[in-house]
Formats: sequence, structure tokens, C-alpha cells
Amino acid sequence: LLYKPCAPAAEHCSHAFCFWCLHAAMSPVADSRCPLDRGRFSHQPAVAVVLHRALARLFPSEYRRRARETREEEAASRTRSQAVDDDEEEEEGRGGEEGKGEEIDEGGGEEEGGGGKRPRSSPPPPLPPTPRAAASPTPPPLSPEDFTCCRPGCGRLLLDPVVLNCGHAVCGGGGGGGCVPRGRRCPACGGAGRVGGSAPRTCALLAGLLESLFPS
Repeated sequence: LLYKPCAPAAEHCSHAFCFWCLHAAMSPVADSRCPLDRGRFSHQPAVAVVLHRALARLFPSEYRRRARETREEEAASRTRSQAVDDDEEEEEGRGGEEGKGEEIDEGGGEEEGGGGKRPRSSPPPPLPPTPRAAASPTPPPLSPEDFTCCRPGCGRLLLDPVVLNCGHAVCGGGGGGGCVPRGRRCPACGGAGRVGGSAPRTCALLAGLLESLFPS
């Protein structure tokens, strides 16, 4: 299952990959190429947040498992992928049960005191086991509002979605360009939305997801 999906903002690439899978395919000395269609790109794109959040809600248990696997791999290699807001929630969920309870001295016998030896007080009864955290509630169903174009002034359901290098998604609009910025800055965050002069292609995975979720 894709985890922290990234889509290269390349003219001839419409694919999405896990953050670290795409990173492993990059070249340190030349333009990198998509592992599938060999489209050129030159920068590691940011996580496509709209896809990241959709996958986390569509497949919550599988996505949490992928998150744990990725954290373990990162800990072993002393690396860290791009952080997104969901990471903080996941860490809070993991750490909720750590550090609870107190160490209790249950030894018997006698203890020294000012008046000589006296019987050691009885240990307190053991604490009840810490209840396990309740299962996460079922996430609400996805709606068109979860897949709106990031360009100010549009805000409609993404059409022919293009994922920019910064991770935001805008309407592609085919040959007309749609909401894809003419310059290299993302219209939502002002970051580097495009790298190079060619317009990126529609993200096939995101487009297919939208067609299946909202056919009408």
C-alpha cells in the first residue's frame, strides 16, 4: 500500500510512489527518471497531502501498519521522511500508554526507624491494569470537499488533477492548463509548485480515485 505518496511533477509522468521508493529511484548526479515511464524530474516532490489523507481514511488499519513499518525502517537507517500533520496524531496514539503506573515496593520484613526495628507496612494493593485505548472510531466517509482544487478562486472538485511539487493538487484542465500555475509558484502556498518549464501530467492514481468515488 502506498505510504506518504509522492507524484513527480514531470511532463511525461502520471504515477505515484511511496516517499522512500521515489527517493531511492533518484540520481544524485543527473536528472532523475520515473521508474515506470522514465519521465524526467529533478527534485524530490513533497507528499501529496490529498492522497495521503484519503488513503489513511480508506484503509485506516493498513495505513497505520505501513506507518509503523516505515518508522522502524527509518529508525534503523537513521533517516526521516517528510513529516505531515497525521504523524503527530499517530505519535500521540502510540505514546499514550507509555510511562504509566508506578513501581511499588512489595518487599516484606522489617525496616529501621528512630525507635528501633518495626514491622514494615503492608504494600498497597496492586494497581488495576491500565485499560487499553479504545479502537479508533470509523473515519467519516470521504466527500467532494476533501478533494477540492487548491487554487484560490476555484475550490471545486478536482478535475484532471495535477499534483504539484509542493504536494498541493490543482485542476489540470487538459491542454488549457486549468489551474496549473503558469509560473513556478504554487497558487496555494507560494512554494515551488513546478520545477522546469513543462506542465506536469494528470496524476493517474488520484484521477482514478475521484472517478470511482464521485462518478456523477
